[in-house]
Amino acid sequence: MSSQESSVQVQLLNAHGESEGFFSPKQWQSFAEAADDAWLTISRSCCAGACFTCCCRIKKWQEDVDIGLLSVPLVDIDEDQTLSCISGPKDSIFTDGKFHTIILQKLI
Repeated sequence: MSSQESSVQVQLLNAHGESEGFFSPKQWQSFAEAADDAWLTISRSCCAGACFTCCCRIKKWQEDVDIGLLSVPLVDIDEDQTLSCISGPKDSIFTDGKFHTIILQKLI
């Protein structure tokens, strides 16, 4: 990792708070797509931020999450939640030279 690049890692917890594993999203990649790349599953249906199926609670580093990375959420979510099919890491954290670990917990 150069001094201009940062590393982003996401720990995925199941609905009971147990770790299912880690994945590293790419810039402009949703959490759900990045989880798929790592053979982890986040349930989803619409892939448009409209059905709440993919909703996860942000357990750590909420400030590093862009809830509208790919689209505007079409359903109401709590401040500590994100729709993983349309959300991902904030663009700015890929160039700050720091290591970021975001923790997401599936609701279902």
